[in-house]
Amino acid sequence: MRGICKDCKEFKKLEKHSKVGGHLKPFVNLCAECHRKRHKITLKTKYPKKYAKGTKKGHKKRQR
Repeated sequence: MRGICKDCKEFKKLEKHSKVGGHLKPFVNLCAECHRKRHKITLKTKYPKKYAKGTKKGHKKRQR
């Protein structure tokens, strides 16, 4: 859903955020950035995941 975010007042793609918790009503529509700020989520996907050398995924990764 697209609309105006309640926190930053910008027109963006919105996500539902529960005011009371537990995925229950009432909901507030927030953009992804403001939703992450409210839940204090940080993105840690800057670097690809590294696998151990002795695992199947490690072997497949080196073959490429």
